[in-house]
Amino acid sequence: MEITHPMTDAVLFSAAELGSRDDGTVRLADGFAEKLMDLRLTFARPMKVNSCCRTPAHNDAVGGSRNSYHLTEGNASDGTCAIDVHSYDDQYRHRLIRIASDLGWSIGVYRTFVHLDRRVDYGAREIAFHGN
Repeated sequence: MEITHPMTDAVLFSAAELGSRDDGTVRLADGFAEKLMDLRLTFARPMKVNSCCRTPAHNDAVGGSRNSYHLTEGNASDGTCAIDVHSYDDQYRHRLIRIASDLGWSIGVYRTFVHLDRRVDYGAREIAFHGN
């Protein structure tokens, strides 16, 4: 599965970017692909995906939360509704955070990446946090 531009069919997110690093599984929560497309088109800059979908095995291997929104199964959204985007510099990070916030994403800021998720679409409260 890849996410393409609705007018040009240009690839906005490839299956390789979205897939779990252990076996390539791509399973997105209902409506998440559309939210990713909106984010990408509004941000209008390249985005390097550090992590999106995670199988339970991959999530365990990387020390992810048992209730991670990256999980492809077994979470509130029954599919992935989170993405981690590499943060190139402070200007890039600030622009991404501002746009994601305006679009209703929950945001986690880490040293080298920004975690974005749509937990609010699946019954949780929108949050912002700072990680390690």
